[in-house]
Amino acid sequence: MGLTHLISIDDLTLQAISQILNMASKLGREPNNFLKNTTLCNLFYENSTRTRASFENAAIKLGAKVINLDIDKSSAQKGETLLDTINNLKALDINYFVIRHFDSGIHKKLANQVQDIHIINAGDGWNEHPSQALTDAYTISNHFGSIQGLNITIIGDIIHSRVARSNIKLLGKLGANIRLAAPLSLLPSSLSNTKIKLYSNLEQAVENTDVIMCLRLQQERMNNLYIPSLSDYARLYQVNHQTLKYANDRVIILHPGPINRTIEISSDLANSEHSHILQQVNNGILIRQAILLNLENS
Repeated sequence: MGLTHLISIDDLTLQAISQILNMASKLGREPNNFLKNTTLCNLFYENSTRTRASFENAAIKLGAKVINLDIDKSSAQKGETLLDTINNLKALDINYFVIRHFDSGIHKKLANQVQDIHIINAGDGWNEHPSQALTDAYTISNHFGSIQGLNITIIGDIIHSRVARSNIKLLGKLGANIRLAAPLSLLPSSLSNTKIKLYSNLEQAVENTDVIMCLRLQQERMNNLYIPSLSDYARLYQVNHQTLKYANDRVIILHPGPINRTIEISSDLANSEHSHILQQVNNGILIRQAILLNLENS
C-alpha cells in the first residue's frame, strides 16, 4: 500500500481504498496478536466518544497496548508543543499516534517532521476525518454491494463538517452521485467536484436517494449568523419518516454522531429499520483495525 500515515483521503489510491475495505470485511470479531509488539497513543485535543473508543478497541483486538493521554492533565497545559509531545512519546516506544486537533492541516505538518512512527488523522478542525469516511463507505458498500452509481445525500452543517469533506472525496472516488442539502449559509461556496449537486430544499435533495447521511449542527464552530434558530432549522431540514416518502424505498440512514435527536433527525427514524447508525459505529472497529494493519505493513 505504501502508506506510512493516514492524513487525508487524497493520499489514498483506489487500490489502497479497496485494500482497506476488503481487509475490514475479512477481519474476524475475535482478538488476535497482529500488533502485539506495538503501542498506540490516542491524543485528542477535541472531544470524542466513538472515534477514540473505536481506535482503542481496534488496537486492543489486534494485540497492541493503548495509552489514552488526558490532554487537560498533560504537559500541553504547561506549554509543550504537539511535536515535542509526540517526540517524547516516541522515545517511550510508542508507534502509532491517533490525533484529533483543532488546527486544520496539523497532521500533514507533523508527518513532515517525524520518522519511524504512524500518524492517523482522527479529525483536524473543519478539514478531514478519513477513518470516518472509510467507515461510512464500508457500511454503504456492505449493504448495497457497491457504491458505484448510488445516490447519496448528505444533509446538515456541511461547511463545518470534516466528515462531509472526507466523504465527498471518498464517495466521489468510488462513483457515487453526491448531493448536499442545507441552508445556503451552511453549504460550501465552491467545490472542486463539479458533479456534486447542491440543494436548499430537503425534499428535492432526497428524491430517489439511496443513502441519507445526517450531520449535526456544529454550534461550537458557528455563531447566530448561520441559522435563525434550532427550531427553524429542524422545521425545514429535520430528516424524519415524512422525508423518506421522497427517497428510494431501500434508503438507509447514516449519522457519524453525536446525534442531536429532534433537530437533524427524528428520534423514531434514528431507531427505525432504515437506520444503520449503530452498524456504522460497529463497522468502525473493523475499518480502524484494517487501517492499523495496512500502516504496519507499509
